[in-house]
Amino acid sequence: MRVIYFTDTYYDNHGGRTHAREFLKALSKNKRIKDVILFPDQKNISKNSSYGFVFRSLIKSMLNMILPIELKIQYRLFVPNVYKDLNQVIEKKKPDLIIVRHSTYFKTYNKLRKKFPNLNIVVEFNTSLFMEGYSQISFVNYWRKKEIQALSSANYISSVSCYLKDYLSAHDEILEKKIIINPNGVDVAKFKPFSKEMKRALRKNLNIPENAIIFGYIGGMEKFRRLPEVVERFAQLRAKGFLNIFLMIIGNGTDLKNVIEMGNKYDFLLKDYFYFNGYWVNYDEIPKWVNIFDVGIFPFSNPYGSPQKIFEYAACGLPILGPEVPALQLGTGSELCTYLVKQDGSNLEELILKIYNNVEEEKNKALKIRSILEQGYTWQANVTRILNVI
Repeated sequence: MRVIYFTDTYYDNHGGRTHAREFLKALSKNKRIKDVILFPDQKNISKNSSYGFVFRSLIKSMLNMILPIELKIQYRLFVPNVYKDLNQVIEKKKPDLIIVRHSTYFKTYNKLRKKFPNLNIVVEFNTSLFMEGYSQISFVNYWRKKEIQALSSANYISSVSCYLKDYLSAHDEILEKKIIINPNGVDVAKFKPFSKEMKRALRKNLNIPENAIIFGYIGGMEKFRRLPEVVERFAQLRAKGFLNIFLMIIGNGTDLKNVIEMGNKYDFLLKDYFYFNGYWVNYDEIPKWVNIFDVGIFPFSNPYGSPQKIFEYAACGLPILGPEVPALQLGTGSELCTYLVKQDGSNLEELILKIYNNVEEEKNKALKIRSILEQGYTWQANVTRILNVI
């Protein structure tokens, strides 16, 4: 089987990049697949076509500098500028399957179906564009309708959560039969528990007190993650006498300033029991940071997601404090996360203390849960679930 993987997140700096790279690697290792072609990729575009691709990229960059945000978004939606190049790659490589990471290029799906009626098309759907950054644009209902129409051109839709399946089915009943639930995965060879000696050495290098019980977060600092609130809650717990509790936050994002301000506000309580770096770390370094934690935390999230960090925490053998979202309540991945935070935050303190007061027991449970992860939540398993329906 020859497969094209079409994603515009491969070179990005957010979680989509991790998914794209790990998924592509797993595709390449699957025995059913003879050849994998990444698109867009300069080496897959002809010389004449590449000149046009570069020219359009320059025009796009110029427009991004001068246009207001609303017009930038409408431009991206109206002018999906990759179809010509993608068409050439398909005609040259003659794939059996194209897997598309859902993006602003969704109008391409209909064109592909008309041009290549026998081509298997699978769309990786991690969210509707109009649930996140584009939810407030003009003509949003028009674009939602166009998005649903485009998805109907796919043979199958690989959705990361049951929430998204319900969302799509509510908009078009026909889509329900095309949807497979396919949560994110993890590389269990890369993310694994370190020895106690290695963990101890890593903590010593950071001058972390020996008695600290570290609750750690690593990832983006988007507003919906409510990290300033998390800092405040941990400071309040220290004020109540839980003096071994330690909060570590690794990452960057739009809420960075507020996280810093909250840390400064409660410095008199947090003192040496708060570590915050304020920058992105290389992906290959993430397992090291996660293994410094005693507990992995990801308390707040959007309702539709399948949080990548849950799988990475579980692979490193950590107890997890996760968000009470459908994917972890009802769907695949629910076995990995015992403690779920209500999204109004009402039980956050209670769950922190449940783990804090029994942390060694919770660690032992987490190590047993890792075997479940190895069986069903690797990137290889993610790929297999898609290939099994083709």
